[in-house]
Amino acid sequence: MGYIRTRDEALDAVAEIMELPERRTQIIRCTVGIMQCLEADPRAFMADCQALLIEGGLEALGVKRRNLLENMDESMPIVVLDPEEDKLFESLAAAFDALRLSEIVREVFREIAALRAPWEAARALIGSESKVQEQIRAALKARRVSNEDEYAIALRNIQKLIDSHRPSWHDQFGKIKKACLDVLTGAQKVPPAQLESETDLLSMLIAADDERAISFLQSIDRDPQAAVDTVTRIHELSISIRTLAKKASDMPTRVA
Repeated sequence: MGYIRTRDEALDAVAEIMELPERRTQIIRCTVGIMQCLEADPRAFMADCQALLIEGGLEALGVKRRNLLENMDESMPIVVLDPEEDKLFESLAAAFDALRLSEIVREVFREIAALRAPWEAARALIGSESKVQEQIRAALKARRVSNEDEYAIALRNIQKLIDSHRPSWHDQFGKIKKACLDVLTGAQKVPPAQLESETDLLSMLIAADDERAISFLQSIDRDPQAAVDTVTRIHELSISIRTLAKKASDMPTRVA
């Protein structure tokens, strides 16, 4: 495995690593591969592949986050006021992790990127993570041996998985996004250059969970101030979640 400059080269390296029989060896080789990435994007992408396919996925990321919370210092902007907010924080953090890892689905299966939104792939990860992992591994194996038929089977399976988690209200996502944009624009707490990306993130964090999305859609129509409060709080919590994610990414991987 030589230097890695692109996501394509990162995927080739991951496909090779997944063929190794022992998890310990996979972790070591993947860690070395990450260090051999010459650009930040493939480096971060390969680290996410390691997290999803080797280190335990969403649950392992959640454990890292909880360990950080237990040992956090005063520099971390974490404000969780009660058990209900703690539940919201954990749900949003899991959704954030799933959105990040959904990029692997969309990179391995590039046809998906044109057909399904990141939040739809994230919902499949949250609801059927092991099945999604199985199809990614199958696609990587097919990639390694240039087996187009096996890749096509994995692609059909991942499409079915994503569609099985597609909510009945999916056509109202635009309504969620517009409401988030209106709140962020009115609050003027987001620099104009970041407004689009912040709107995308908040709307997808809401859409990742049915209960949260349906409640928010109802608030838009029946209680606009509640909708404003929801977006404001989710934005605040998302900043804390991103701070934790950055600190977690800096933690060394333990090789068992």
